[in-house]
Amino acid sequence: MSFLDNPPKLLFFYAEKASETGGETPLTDLREIYKDVDPKIKEKIEKHGIRYRRRYDGPSQKARFSLWKTKRWDEMFGTTDLSEVKKISDENRFQLNWFGKDSLTITNEQSGFRIHPEAKTKAWHNHSQTFHYQAAVSEVWKIFKRQRTFRSLGVALLLTLLTLIKRISGEKSHDVHVTYGNGEEITANEMKSITNVFWKHLVAIPWQTGDVLIIDNFSVSHGRLPFTGPRRILVGWSE
Repeated sequence: MSFLDNPPKLLFFYAEKASETGGETPLTDLREIYKDVDPKIKEKIEKHGIRYRRRYDGPSQKARFSLWKTKRWDEMFGTTDLSEVKKISDENRFQLNWFGKDSLTITNEQSGFRIHPEAKTKAWHNHSQTFHYQAAVSEVWKIFKRQRTFRSLGVALLLTLLTLIKRISGEKSHDVHVTYGNGEEITANEMKSITNVFWKHLVAIPWQTGDVLIIDNFSVSHGRLPFTGPRRILVGWSE
């Protein structure tokens, strides 16, 4: 939740049921990411910050296919009361742009880095490697190299094709999008460079049923690797 003004400080995970294969929760030290990212990219973020844009269908919209599709805005806000939506948005500095019958685009900006409230260490803290349409391609090919399965190869090939279509269609076709704070695009090469740094520092320990994991959310990122078989990881957080 690095795109929020006040993201959770601690995350708690409990492995109620570990998967048969895969399903690790990869962790990366965000302080090391900050040190290692290309200085030119870091300089742009330091100067301009990060801008997020998310597009949501409204309650009246019928299902549409999109690999990057977000939830409906009433599901995201937990209400259809527009005054409550505005209140939550004002509290989080979300800029709302309504279009169509009841569709919504949310834009907001963050610094891209955060200082730990206690340790005072500086860390990379943004969703560029999640919201950028190009990021997933780099991720799935790295997952294929790690897992070496036909399934992961198929996903990588399919996502490469779909991402090419997204690039041709332009940024307006993206349900989620991230740029530098001044609107400048984060290039595919820059995104690949960021992903490489994440995987350089990535640690992925297989879950065992009954395991507990506590994450300092201001210093460590987390994700999820593909898996087979039943898997149930419970998650909670606190401020």
